[in-house]
Amino acid sequence: MWRTPSWLWLALAAAALVRVAWLADKPLWRDEAWVAVLARDPVRFFDPPMRPVPVGFLALTALALRVPALPAEVALRLIPLAAGLATVALVPVLARALGARAGTASAATWLAAGMPALVYYSRELKPYALDALVAVVVPWLAWRAFAADERRGGGSRDELALATVLVLSPWLTFGTVFAIAATLGWAGWRAWTHPPARLPWARLFLVYALSFGAAYSLVLRDQSAHPRLRQYARRDVVAMQERVWPATFARAAARYVQTALPYAFPGLALPAAALVVAGALRWPRPSRGLLLWQSAGTAGLAAIAATLGQYVLTRSRLLLFALPALALLAAAGLAFTAEMLARWTRRPWAAGGAAALAAAVALAWSGDALARRVAPQPRVPAYFRYDVLQDVEPVIAEAARRAAPSEPVITSRYSGEQFRFYARGRLPQTFICTRTNCRDEGPPMRAWLEGVTDRGWMILLAEEDRPWRRQAVVHSGFDVREAAAGRGTRLWEIRRVAAGGAAP
Repeated sequence: MWRTPSWLWLALAAAALVRVAWLADKPLWRDEAWVAVLARDPVRFFDPPMRPVPVGFLALTALALRVPALPAEVALRLIPLAAGLATVALVPVLARALGARAGTASAATWLAAGMPALVYYSRELKPYALDALVAVVVPWLAWRAFAADERRGGGSRDELALATVLVLSPWLTFGTVFAIAATLGWAGWRAWTHPPARLPWARLFLVYALSFGAAYSLVLRDQSAHPRLRQYARRDVVAMQERVWPATFARAAARYVQTALPYAFPGLALPAAALVVAGALRWPRPSRGLLLWQSAGTAGLAAIAATLGQYVLTRSRLLLFALPALALLAAAGLAFTAEMLARWTRRPWAAGGAAALAAAVALAWSGDALARRVAPQPRVPAYFRYDVLQDVEPVIAEAARRAAPSEPVITSRYSGEQFRFYARGRLPQTFICTRTNCRDEGPPMRAWLEGVTDRGWMILLAEEDRPWRRQAVVHSGFDVREAAAGRGTRLWEIRRVAAGGAAP
């Protein structure tokens, strides 16, 4: 049995630190808030047209909320956090199972520990961290079931574990379909060349097809067909143009690469691409096919889905499933480069440079992430890097302190869900505007303004502080003053202008 060396514990410690630090101080931003509100309301779990969130992920989040003595911001993110840490822990297990040397496994672990995308979505109330975890677990179990001992034609315990993951995945997260399909494709090829594995493969394929089919018919079909979701993603989908399918597929595949590599290795995409190619060429031959299926095969399947207008390739968070295979291949290329350097310089110790360089890059990424959590936020938040995007609770507290019970309060379209989560009974007179009941925010806001006799309050996000909003308030006969501001949030005090032209 392969023993875990000290570098793995160091990488896991670094991964845990960068993911856990100040997690309780990270407020839910608007997208997280509406997931949190839904997780607190199990009756609405099966409301797929309005809430494109995996039902199983919501159920696990609801259970996590019951963990005692944890702040809500931590409890809600327990599932992504656990998935992120498990991904880092299992990357070296997969690497060694596929025959990689210790240097490659070490470098891959450090890369996974510090990759900004994997760090970010370990700390966010979204299911994307599960995409990366499944992209590690499924090929590892498939290798154990179909290739570790071909005389068995599939191990019963490994097959059962893999079947369990295949059944649960469509209900927990959406992006895993590509990594799973690529793995099943590889397993099907192995089964074709090794007859005893055909029946286990057929069972697994049937299990996944049934689970995915049930999830699609009950949830995914309505979610993917919802007009608002299609309108949201239309500008990003690589749809077929003039039915020139090969050219459109080529554009989709190129877009996949252009999105995934900079996402996995920010600032290092070009050297990382060279390392990935080198790693693919140098990976041990027996398991090279599986890893290529996980990288090139997954890319091809995602490109086909995008070509058919069924997936979005320019939203990089939807490609988190691509990162584990890229980390393994880049680590293999890095280890090969270090070995060549050791030969050329006749310095045997240089062969360990792969892990050292990967650790240095991971620690640099992690240090940058930690520093940005305490540094002032920019005017335009970078969703990929910055930890605190919108903090609505302080402006709720200020409004509750200053607003009289008779004074109307309204939230903006994108602060409504955060208000619902953080209000905790305060400001009961508030008209809560959300993306559900205020699809066009103008008419509800103007109707609310008509009911303000003297003074009212508006809670909004900094990004919603637009000229049209101020103009609408002023044209309705009010004076606008910013009464308070938080990180990414604003509180407006509005007063009706007297007949003489000034606010009373």
